[in-house]
Amino acid sequence: LYSWGPGIQSLHDDGDDRDVGSSPERGALVPSDARLGGANKAALSVSMSSSHSAVSTVRGWAYACGSNDCGQVDPARRDEDVIVRPSRVLEFSQAKVWRVGCGVNHTAAVTAGGTVLTWGSNEYGQCGHRVPFGKKPEDLPQTFCGPLALALTGGRRAESVACGHGFTLILTTRMEVLACGIAEIAGVDPDARGGAVTKEGEEGGGNSGPRCRRTAAPLPTLENLPIVSVSAGHRHAAVLTAHGAALAWGINGPDGRCGRPYPPVLSTPSPMRVPSTKMVVPDGSPTPFPNWARWEVETKGGGGSGDGNVVAAMPPVSLADDVAVTHVACGGKHTVLVTKAGGLLVCGANDEGQLGLPPPASEEDGAPHSSSVSPAVPVAHPSSAAEEDGGRRTFVSAEAGEAHTLLLDDAGDVWQMDGSGEGGK
Repeated sequence: LYSWGPGIQSLHDDGDDRDVGSSPERGALVPSDARLGGANKAALSVSMSSSHSAVSTVRGWAYACGSNDCGQVDPARRDEDVIVRPSRVLEFSQAKVWRVGCGVNHTAAVTAGGTVLTWGSNEYGQCGHRVPFGKKPEDLPQTFCGPLALALTGGRRAESVACGHGFTLILTTRMEVLACGIAEIAGVDPDARGGAVTKEGEEGGGNSGPRCRRTAAPLPTLENLPIVSVSAGHRHAAVLTAHGAALAWGINGPDGRCGRPYPPVLSTPSPMRVPSTKMVVPDGSPTPFPNWARWEVETKGGGGSGDGNVVAAMPPVSLADDVAVTHVACGGKHTVLVTKAGGLLVCGANDEGQLGLPPPASEEDGAPHSSSVSPAVPVAHPSSAAEEDGGRRTFVSAEAGEAHTLLLDDAGDVWQMDGSGEGGK
């Protein structure tokens, strides 16, 4: 596991990067037998937020470090505002953790049995903990919660989890998505009398506090869709279907991070707009929907009548490879998509060059620039790498941070897009 960059959430051993002030651990290297990695601590899953990081290992252990002001690293260590070194979270030492997810001030983990454990802040119900009978949400602790099991109903088991600022998304083994937390992502809880919270602090059947959903529930607009992955940004989210369609919702902002230039808030998952395909339908048949067609013709032997006619076996109608999405990642205010053809599509804020496009520039320099992009536009693999290899390089996966993007290509190289405005290896 490799880590770089400044911040208290850094997983590496540089005390200067961690900015731990006068801590006695500043500049002190972790002994090799205590570091993440190796046979006993090989990383299986890793997640980072703007304040902390978490890692699961092949042994099913969970480690975390960073800001602990809400208990997002380890609620049992409430006397420590910052936990400098990655430390094992022992509250659920008997459970094997396979996947982890970090929100701004809460953390979630998926166990081998499909249970979701959450801890840290529960101000917006992002931890999804049950409210005991006879209690009100405001009567319960809002920070240093858990680790406790997030309530999954109907015998559901979790496959993966993604966390944003005040919300949690759960992908189940049934390919459905549940959400809890802020209203922009999860909706709101109906109140005890059948009403709903309509405005923060407004009387509505006894509810008070922020608009949110405190118990994870399925998203109606995604029902019966085969969802294969979920991703969480700061206050927006995206999911990916088995057919290669990406849907996004939440805060869209003026930058169009959900793949649409407007409205500023998408309350329900909506298809992300992508460019028109560059592929040509081989047989010239009409395209039933934009970017959907039969793209290949598989020929078989002569017809059964013996007249030598070729029988064409047409595959099902599908999205073209250059717009069919295989990986989606949400950042602070941007979203990146990797296509089946290995291309990259980006949308949202580009103020720090996180889209791989030239960042905003002054009018005097005459350079093309863009502070935001929506709908999604393609970004080519750096031409220098393609020329060196004598062929076309493609992207495999991507991850998005607050204002940067990491890309993995088919040669195993990692590229970073940030303030430089271009891909850098």
